[in-house]
Amino acid sequence: MTKKRSFDRQVTVTARAGEALLSLGESPTTGHLWRHADLPPEVEMLGTEFRPAPTERLGAPGERRFRLRSRSAGTFRFAAELARGDEPAGYRVEVTLVAGDDRSESRTGQSATP
Repeated sequence: MTKKRSFDRQVTVTARAGEALLSLGESPTTGHLWRHADLPPEVEMLGTEFRPAPTERLGAPGERRFRLRSRSAGTFRFAAELARGDEPAGYRVEVTLVAGDDRSESRTGQSATP
């Protein structure tokens, strides 16, 4: 049994129930990519995409965007891990998704960069 690392950073994303966007700085040319871990059943991963930096500099970092959907209002926690392939995570972020009802204010695009 492997012991999980403690978190290097915490990020809170606040959104209406049903939608959220989490953005994390990433440099895919290093082989280190973001992945989610321990996603609660109330939170669905809708998709992920990498957006390169608006520069022509080779190997420039960009951002990994995770589109999430909460199935209900509430506070949900999971981890985002920066790792290479199947290696243990080199950096962990604790993500707290605070999902309100449809009348709540939506704030997306929170970011964490190691």
